[in-house]
Amino acid sequence: MFLRSVLVLLLALGTVHGQNGTDCPAGFKGASCAVCYTDQGCVDSTGNAQATCSNDVNFQPNSQLQSYSCNLPDGGLLSGLVVPGSLLVQCHTGLSSNQTLAEGSNATSPAPEGNSTAPASGRRLLQDAATGGNNGSFCSVGFKVASPAATVQCNATQCTMGANSPFAQCQVASCSCPGGCGDPLIDGLMGSVKGPISMECAAGGACSLKLSGLPIESIDAQCDVGECLVPTDQELGNTTVTSTTVLNTNPIIAAIPSMLLALIIVFLGSYTLANRHLWKYTITAADAAQLESLTKEAAHAEPRLGALEFKNLTLSAPVASPKQLQDRLAALRAKALQRTTSASPDGTDLPHPASLLAQARQMAAAGGKGAAGADVEANQNGASALADADAAAAADYVANLHTGGTDSQWIILKDLSFTARSGEVVGVIGPSGCGKTSLLGSVAGSALDVGGSVMQTGHVLVDGKRRKKRDVAYVPQSDVLIPSLTVEESVRYSALLRLPEDTKPLDMQFRVERVLEELGLQHVARSQVGGSGRIRGVSGGERRRVTIGMELVTDPAILILDEPTSGLDSYTAINLMRTLRHVAARGRVVMASLHQPSRDMFLSMDQVILMSHGRMLYAGRPGDAEAWFARRGLPCPEGTAIAEHMLKVASDAGDIKHLVELQEQHKAALEAAAAATFGAAPAAALPAAGFGPGHALREDSVKAYSVASEKGLTATEEEDHAESFSFASPQPADQKRRPGAGAVEVLLAPLGQQLGASAVHAEPAKHAQQPQQQAGEKGGHSRSPSITDSELSVAPGEVGTAAAATHKRSRKPGAARQMAVLFWRSYVDIIRNPTLLRLHVVIAIAMGLLTGFVFWNLELNNVGIQNRMGGTFFALAFFGFASLTTVDLLMNERAVVTREVRGGYYNPVLYLTSKLTLDGVLLRMIPAVLYWAPFYYMAGFKTASAYAATYVFCLIAFSGAVGAMSMSVTILTDTPGQASFTMNFLLLFSLIFTGFLVNVNSIPAAIRWLHYASIYYYAFEAMVSSEVSGLTVNFQAAGFGEISGVTGETFLKTLGFDPNNTRRNIWVLIGMYGGFALLAMALFVLRLPRTRHGGHKGKRLARMRQRLCGWVPSWGFWRRATPKAAGGL
Repeated sequence: MFLRSVLVLLLALGTVHGQNGTDCPAGFKGASCAVCYTDQGCVDSTGNAQATCSNDVNFQPNSQLQSYSCNLPDGGLLSGLVVPGSLLVQCHTGLSSNQTLAEGSNATSPAPEGNSTAPASGRRLLQDAATGGNNGSFCSVGFKVASPAATVQCNATQCTMGANSPFAQCQVASCSCPGGCGDPLIDGLMGSVKGPISMECAAGGACSLKLSGLPIESIDAQCDVGECLVPTDQELGNTTVTSTTVLNTNPIIAAIPSMLLALIIVFLGSYTLANRHLWKYTITAADAAQLESLTKEAAHAEPRLGALEFKNLTLSAPVASPKQLQDRLAALRAKALQRTTSASPDGTDLPHPASLLAQARQMAAAGGKGAAGADVEANQNGASALADADAAAAADYVANLHTGGTDSQWIILKDLSFTARSGEVVGVIGPSGCGKTSLLGSVAGSALDVGGSVMQTGHVLVDGKRRKKRDVAYVPQSDVLIPSLTVEESVRYSALLRLPEDTKPLDMQFRVERVLEELGLQHVARSQVGGSGRIRGVSGGERRRVTIGMELVTDPAILILDEPTSGLDSYTAINLMRTLRHVAARGRVVMASLHQPSRDMFLSMDQVILMSHGRMLYAGRPGDAEAWFARRGLPCPEGTAIAEHMLKVASDAGDIKHLVELQEQHKAALEAAAAATFGAAPAAALPAAGFGPGHALREDSVKAYSVASEKGLTATEEEDHAESFSFASPQPADQKRRPGAGAVEVLLAPLGQQLGASAVHAEPAKHAQQPQQQAGEKGGHSRSPSITDSELSVAPGEVGTAAAATHKRSRKPGAARQMAVLFWRSYVDIIRNPTLLRLHVVIAIAMGLLTGFVFWNLELNNVGIQNRMGGTFFALAFFGFASLTTVDLLMNERAVVTREVRGGYYNPVLYLTSKLTLDGVLLRMIPAVLYWAPFYYMAGFKTASAYAATYVFCLIAFSGAVGAMSMSVTILTDTPGQASFTMNFLLLFSLIFTGFLVNVNSIPAAIRWLHYASIYYYAFEAMVSSEVSGLTVNFQAAGFGEISGVTGETFLKTLGFDPNNTRRNIWVLIGMYGGFALLAMALFVLRLPRTRHGGHKGKRLARMRQRLCGWVPSWGFWRRATPKAAGGL
């Protein structure tokens, strides 16, 4: 292709206006007799006696028409193809008589785009191409091709010449064959000449003619120069202009991503510096008075709340199909049957006490046989059969607890009601899958823990009003922290992100110090958290307290923890429980799920809830549990801890069936007693007054009356029975019903005192009048993943002046603070874990030096062009695959970000912006510059600043773009393996269409368009075009002669690249960078819930996520909990 282009060039040399010989007038010679050599010849031709002939290669002040008659050197590539002596160049200055040409200088070299240079200083007159050039400056070039015979004429306009300068340049040119080119190749080549063209001669007539658009840079020839000059009287004053080189904007455009990253860094750094007192405030003597005031206020602060209550709390999830429901039920039955019996030491199956009780009752009903003789064996066989039947019936019963009589809903929680007062620690225990996490998530309003498609009914109330998100702090089961941060820094950044933006620095410092003191973390405040990597950090119990402290810094009224003692030894666990009691003692309610508490942990709680299959089997004081179960026929075996016994009961289908049936009988008796007392009309209104289904009334006397009426118990037994079924907190002693009080007295007592579900005994005067209709509004139904919709219509109300001051409505931290904190946190993490940054820096420098030596000092020939392309291709491939480090960088913080976004710490878009910024600067920009610096100059690339800047900024933009693409893929996938494999595929796919491995024009048309999707294609073409365009190289082929003066543009076009697309490619590369960044942000928002609490906006976002992300159901950066995980199996 290249040789063919050169031959085409050679065919394009032609027209001669005349031949040097006897036909020329005296004093003239050369092509068309255009070159004078005597003064007399000029006198005769001009008719001016003062005319002289000038053979100087420089233009003279009074030059009007300078002619060059040229011959190509013998032995050259073009000498045998161009008619000797046929090349004629003439330049018209456009001067009139009595005008002179201004001084000029040599032109500058072409700009990177190859065609954007204006001429040197001098006379510049514009020529209208349509007039043939008779009224302005212009040049003409004519030559003749020997074979095929063709005459070529080129006209150029917008020309500049300068006095005492040998240089002439024209901006616009066009070439044609007046008599026909005789060959379509010649015709096409002539059409490619658009300008600029230039003519420059050295002393002695060695000239160089450049025609832009031809495959060779210049035509070198030996020329005779001549011009007839006439005297002038004045200089051409104000028509003289000074030209300038057109600004090359390519490096400026390519630097846009780097400049944006630098601006973000400068802004965040300035903000952090201006607010540095927030990061570390030093308390001075001037703060003593205010600090003392804060300390007194905290010491005398009123309780954050009076009571936490949830009423008739029910969770259910839709079932995809009846078959799925049957599969779940079958699995539950099998599991229940397996747990009905426990293995004996000798390997036999020993029935559970509840099963023995059932067998005894069944045998007694059958006639009481089995005393002796032949009936013993028969009774034993019958008892075994009855036991098996009873176990099967119990298994069916507990399995059906999850159906609710329908085949479309799976019941997770059913009619749970409970009250906890300020200062209490409530423990939730039960076997795995019993619904502990779902209950805590419902109370906390954590949509992620109850499942995205769950329907919830019931109420969660704080002092009789619907719970607000600021009331609750939720601590997940695992400690998801930044290992490199210290304990104090972890608590501080939580405060910076969650406390109102107008919080004073001293108040911020006081809160942080108070939380550290409250949790006993002062001695490790400056120790790193650790827990992963090579950072050992603090102990597991201290790490768990750090997680709690990050929530306590907002001073919540309710603290909910999911299995806080998991993974801790018994000593650490009991110490943690002591800490939680200390936290609750400051006017809070602490509610925690416990997997298998020890005896000390169990007794350290104020109340305990036993869960099984979404039902509440027991709720009350831990110390009353043993007697309660004994009265139910489920005594705790000697030597067995009561907590362990309760877990066994909650795992046995027969025991569960027994307790649930007793509850249902008790509830029916209560409803019958209430209906008999109030009549039909009040009974219909009972749900609004607290008699809803499954609601466990606190009023001991009502329960005592119903049970005594049914079973004829004594007054003392009646009271014990009532207390044993109370699912609310125990009544204070002064509020106990006196023994023997009649049912009518109790039922006719004031409703606000006896039936007020929201009555708070700590402050009875303040809360006795809370209207109960708030709790029962619209029946309490809410079809939402979270019950936090209830927060929308409730006016703010607080308990106590301290709580009001703490929770007054203030503006949350804005985007600037969130970005600054996230940037600071990520920066500290990278600096304290510098392994990845060091690898990027060291390997970038090493690879830059290595490739610099491999491509050392490239020559200006076809081999040098090939190596320039190869070096650029390797640089792009290296930084493309280096982007895979983003996978680990993002995956390592996955759990942290999930928890913090759920907790409303920050906007996920701002988190990803900070990540993109730091990743772009530290892991993309800096390594790219460190690689480029040795490689670029050792390889001998263009040293002009415009070319070097274009190359390095394109490399930075490409590295940042693939880094953003890697983030998008990481967010979209589930594991590092999936992300790495997907990125490898995308990068290899893109590499195929770079244009280096295969000529894009040779790809089948059906798939050729795919190269437009290759990020490598745009970066490679832009960087190679910037480097190769404007070079003049020699083409060397083994066994053939050398072809000199070949332009770099010829190589680019031969390989399928367009050097005129450089600017377009840079813009596309920048667009890809921004597009991948926006894609990563969009996926991030769709994959993560914005806050722990939903609301209407959260529901709309959840629906959008479901619609947009449904096509990848098995993928997802953070998959949400399914209904099955929320409770059931």
